[in-house]
Amino acid sequence: MPKLKTLSIVPPALYLYDMLGQVKQYASVADDSRDGMLTALVQAAVLRVQEFADTALVATRLELTATPDAGGRVRLYEGGGAVESVYVEDGSEAVPFSALGAEAISVQTRGAVRVVYVTAPEEGEQVRLKPVVYRYATALYDGLGTDELNAILNEAL
Repeated sequence: MPKLKTLSIVPPALYLYDMLGQVKQYASVADDSRDGMLTALVQAAVLRVQEFADTALVATRLELTATPDAGGRVRLYEGGGAVESVYVEDGSEAVPFSALGAEAISVQTRGAVRVVYVTAPEEGEQVRLKPVVYRYATALYDGLGTDELNAILNEAL
């Protein structure tokens, strides 16, 4: 089963600043006293929404551990992107690969590989999913439960 891990957001501060103002409006926060907490909630919301929608909202460096299919293909999640490195699962040996478009690579190994890549956000998806991020971050701020959070995430499909 594939395992996806977020390593970092590239660049980390720009998207947060842009979204913070909108989330403050959604959450009805008038001053800057909660900016730190809201920034963390925006980041959590962005990562959760893009994971749920399987598309990139912001450029994100991801690490995927997966076993290639019978044809040597490894699918890159969240829209794929620019591959930085491919190693055997334990990281001890680089694995040659070739890109199969932005969303998959081909490797010549049978065991699990660890792929590090940076996603490429699509503007149309950003426009479509930003309101979901705002609602999700606000729901986190308001302490809403799992059912409400999942209902918001379902809007991302």
